[in-house]
Amino acid sequence: MLIALLGCAPTLLDANPGGGEGPTGPELRLIGPSLGSYLPAGSTAVTGVAREIDAVALNGEPVTPSGGLVTTQRELDVGLNTFLLTGTDPDGVAQRDMLAVLAGTFAAPEGLVSDAIRVHLSTEGLAATGPLVADLLDPAELNAELAANNPVYDDPTTRVELGELTFAEPEIAIVPAAGYLRLSVGLPDFVLPIDATLKDALPFGIDLEIGADIESQVRLELEVWARPDEQGGVRTHVAVTEVALDDFDLDTGLLELIDWMFIDDDDLADMIEDSLGSELGPMIDAMIAETTTGLGDPVEADLLDQTAVIAPWVDAIDIDPGGVALTLAMALDIDGPAPPGDGHVHFRAPDPTTGGEVHVTVSDDFMNRALHELWASGGLDGDKELDPATLFLFGGTGSGRMRTRSALPPVWLERDGEARLQLGEIAVEVDTPGGQYGEHLELVMSLDARAELVFDGVVAGVALSRGEVVMRLAGASVGNEPLAAKLDQLQTAFGLAIGTMNEDLQAPLSDLLGEGVVLPALSFGRDPGHLGTTLDLTMAEVMAILEATDPTPPPPPNDVVVPGTATVLDDDAELSTDGDEGWICRRDDVVTTGDGGTWYVSEDASLRIEGSGHVVWAEDDAEIVLVGPGNTVYADPGARIDDREGSNTVILVDPLTLDTSAAPQPGCT
Repeated sequence: MLIALLGCAPTLLDANPGGGEGPTGPELRLIGPSLGSYLPAGSTAVTGVAREIDAVALNGEPVTPSGGLVTTQRELDVGLNTFLLTGTDPDGVAQRDMLAVLAGTFAAPEGLVSDAIRVHLSTEGLAATGPLVADLLDPAELNAELAANNPVYDDPTTRVELGELTFAEPEIAIVPAAGYLRLSVGLPDFVLPIDATLKDALPFGIDLEIGADIESQVRLELEVWARPDEQGGVRTHVAVTEVALDDFDLDTGLLELIDWMFIDDDDLADMIEDSLGSELGPMIDAMIAETTTGLGDPVEADLLDQTAVIAPWVDAIDIDPGGVALTLAMALDIDGPAPPGDGHVHFRAPDPTTGGEVHVTVSDDFMNRALHELWASGGLDGDKELDPATLFLFGGTGSGRMRTRSALPPVWLERDGEARLQLGEIAVEVDTPGGQYGEHLELVMSLDARAELVFDGVVAGVALSRGEVVMRLAGASVGNEPLAAKLDQLQTAFGLAIGTMNEDLQAPLSDLLGEGVVLPALSFGRDPGHLGTTLDLTMAEVMAILEATDPTPPPPPNDVVVPGTATVLDDDAELSTDGDEGWICRRDDVVTTGDGGTWYVSEDASLRIEGSGHVVWAEDDAEIVLVGPGNTVYADPGARIDDREGSNTVILVDPLTLDTSAAPQPGCT
């Protein structure tokens, strides 16, 4: 399977066999460790053959062969380890051999990666969420709760009822405590109308109506508790600890009469406090539940033209006076053949850190899982036309093509304070028709490059720079002395031009999110423990990203403009053309058998659609008959929609009216 994945002839491995007698005469080759091995970090023996070879060096350090054999100990670092054995034959021709192995501990590419992502909201970040909570406090829901108490007083002579309350912009404070959040809600300029009816209080049996607005300042204190649930999501509980109506008093004007005769203002205040408390707690609980619903559900994402299924799982929720931390385990799978090898290099989870309003840490372990999935699925394979400069290096003229495939999975790690991407045993095949060094060239390459995550508002992905490249000849190119003489130059050129790979490692955001999506540019860093990538965001940036990536379409308008390009259709018109744009007047009937039209249907008008792909706006009492599939109707609730085909989309818009100010004149008038 490994040979098949390499996409090369078996001679790629023959160029670096794992032992056996070599030919007589000069010979330089590595024997061990075995090419493409997965080994523990630490000391390992490196062995090779160096027969009739001078100036033998391993990775630039001189070594002395004994009996034509090289044996030395080397330390394997975690990640990719490349060994380059060099020397000079009796004719003064430089010789080399190279192999790469992975070292470390390895994780199978299956199941969840624990502690993959950690999101920390600071006290400032929590404070910035206050307006979001305020926007979700709906007076209508509170009024429904209060209305359930009406009448608050009722006897044969008197009836007292509460009206609909109003309040100004809520004031929200969110303060983390040990294990929970303190949520303070203030409802300033709270106004509650109170209406009293004194039955038969006036001469001739006329009722006396007394009404006034009670003004108050409402304060509520709540505790929000959260923990992971059994499905990988979040379970919350909101407890109301205090509700207070400040300055609530009926002892003013005629309301004093209500206070004195019928209902004590303290009793009324208690009832209102109970109503607010019983409604606001569940309302905020439901709001949090709606926000976190589906947090553990798998989602599909497009990664470098591969469809990835990403499944988050809430591992932990930690709340302390410094903020809230949400820790996610992540599974990521891309369809493809079962990969060879022992999995990806495993790193422990980063220690918890904090930063800006929203501080995100992505573990290197999860990055390696994601890269392993891309590698195994072929998402990191290359197949591209050669640019003129690279073509020239390979001795080509006119045109050429290069294909690449790594035999080892990529490694993402930190070295010297920066992230690195390592790729080992990359099979490189170059087609250069009429080329100076041959028409088909084969090499093997190891790559270690600086890697940065890129998210500039236009593209997202990985940017490589400052590449360190090691090459050897392979397959049919073994023994190609003119090409061998160019290897040092090729290595240097590839290292300098490593950025040409970036187009294969990045994707336009328009491909991921659709045209017209604008996102803020983001800047990534490294965590202090050297085990993850960090990102600091403001809550405003988080909201911009959530709004831009929200798959929920905006609600349709209630007032739909009939454009001046619409055609006013005659009664009993029958159309068979595609892409029509029609305005159907009252009491007119129209039939279309074409596709892809846009229709504005007035009240009492009728439209029959036998094609597909139409968009219809239907006023109250309009009639739409859908015979064909794949149509979308936006309809006032009073419209009559007959979906005979059964698979069309009907969206109610309450109310829906047609704005004819820009419509053709005289139009339907």
